[in-house]
Amino acid sequence: MRFVTRDAGRSSLIRALVVLIASVLMLPDARRALAQDAKQPDGLRVFYTGHSFHMFVPPRVEQLVKLAGIQGHKLVGQQGIGGSRVIQHWDLEDAKNKAKPALTSGEVDVFTMAAHVLIPDEGITKFAELGLKHNPKLRLLVQGSWYPFDVPAGDGRITDNAQRDNAKIEDLQTAVDDWRTKLEAQADDLNQQHGKTAVFLIPVGDAVVKLRGLVVDGKFPGITKQSELFTDPIGHAGPHVQVLASYCNFAAIYRISPEGLKAQGGGVTDEQHALLQKLAWETVSKYAYSGVTVAQAASATRPERRGTRTPIVVNADDVPAFAEPAEGFDKPREGIAHGRLEMIEYDSKTVGTKRKMHVYTPPGYDKDNPGFDKDNPGFDKDNAAKKYPVLYLLHGIGGDETEWQRFAQPGVLLDNLIADGKAVPMIVVMPNGRAQKNDRAEGNVFAAAPAFATFERDLLDDVIPAIESRYRTLADRDHRALAGLSMGGGQSLNFGLSHLDTFGSVGGFSSAPNTKKPADLVPDPEAVKQLKLLFLSCGTKDSLFPISQGFHSHLKTQSIPHTWHVTPRGHDGPEWKQALFHFVQNVFR
Repeated sequence: MRFVTRDAGRSSLIRALVVLIASVLMLPDARRALAQDAKQPDGLRVFYTGHSFHMFVPPRVEQLVKLAGIQGHKLVGQQGIGGSRVIQHWDLEDAKNKAKPALTSGEVDVFTMAAHVLIPDEGITKFAELGLKHNPKLRLLVQGSWYPFDVPAGDGRITDNAQRDNAKIEDLQTAVDDWRTKLEAQADDLNQQHGKTAVFLIPVGDAVVKLRGLVVDGKFPGITKQSELFTDPIGHAGPHVQVLASYCNFAAIYRISPEGLKAQGGGVTDEQHALLQKLAWETVSKYAYSGVTVAQAASATRPERRGTRTPIVVNADDVPAFAEPAEGFDKPREGIAHGRLEMIEYDSKTVGTKRKMHVYTPPGYDKDNPGFDKDNPGFDKDNAAKKYPVLYLLHGIGGDETEWQRFAQPGVLLDNLIADGKAVPMIVVMPNGRAQKNDRAEGNVFAAAPAFATFERDLLDDVIPAIESRYRTLADRDHRALAGLSMGGGQSLNFGLSHLDTFGSVGGFSSAPNTKKPADLVPDPEAVKQLKLLFLSCGTKDSLFPISQGFHSHLKTQSIPHTWHVTPRGHDGPEWKQALFHFVQNVFR
């Protein structure tokens, strides 16, 4: 149990470095030089499957890997079938099927597929099951492409490539949105089924629509018509689209920016390459399902900052408070009741717009929960009036309302724990802690720091009232908890300890530098002692460890009861998943 002291000089230095680095990165030549100094990712073993909107990608990605200086990369193989659904690759006869034996060998790290317009695709499901069986760490990437003939089906299909010049960008985007939403639903189902985030999506279709928008607006030099980007009415890619798709795939595979690298592409100028690289990276890094977090995006072309971190000293009481979770703790189980996860909207008076949040309701909630299936084994018709405690769970600076689901799948953890009688059935609310009209994690995410502070009012004035009006909740402090990871951990400590009349339990996991100083967090030690649970956790490989460690120390000197849980992990998903696993077993007790 311990806490950190941050002096103004250190904070000022970090802010200055962030500004300096951001300024330098605006210059392409400087960006390239810094990229050469940055730590490169380890090489990956990659297998490609796909159709004609995808199979030009492998040779270009191979070239980008070499240009990036990535060591240990291996092209395991590729399998192309024109106009194919993924299931056709699965059903390919054994003599010709290269994909199945590659996955069965367990020697593939990344397996790429290209989605057909018919979704869900059973092939994606089957390849995921086979691949994860032989390599649990496998990442499966599904490229979402642009629509053949520009539209899903019907009379609107073009018959001449020149007809593309009359296409409206908003119509193209609507079609791609619909396709992508179906892909996201299948990815969610598979990740839920496997108890981990293993299936990711590459938003190539979105990038292509954005490129067409640049052409229409006259902002892509050298191309004046949309039809110049394609070779036929079907939509086979010209060199600019091929290069763009390759940059998107490279970014998703290695989770680093392609900026400063140049893929093969006859007739693509250096200026066009630079625009395509930027477009690809912005599209992929801002898309949650790509697996490229904003934290990775921010560090992708930036060297490690040396000499600015507080040295980590592990003290005698910096030890685990709990044993490691048993194997399979985060895997969905059959034969037990399951809760429900839904995305809802609420009116935010604080921000002046509608905002989204993920909400988990536990097994047995009831049919009054919108969309709840009364045939679900967890439905309890005799318990229709029961009210539940609520955990408000906050994300980090690079996340949004979907981050916890991607990192930890709280519903799976709680379904299992509730079934075992180890957790109190609860509602879990995962809002977006970036309280501004554009609340997406994009661009310089650090510039949105004020919006994370503004979220205090959004949480208290808008989020909680919306939840308590829509769901059957126990609406008192003892039955409200606030916890979060990284920036969300700092928010939870700052807001929770400032509103002890609202929250009875507070948790900070790997809390970030937005966390207030210990004395400011605890101006009245006796009041804080009234909390039912004050929970801190962090890993010793996390550069932010001194923040949580310092708060623990302060609480200890003030004789304030709390839980201090230390692991050997870093600032990452596994750390936050196990922290949540332990937190929900101890809250509302």
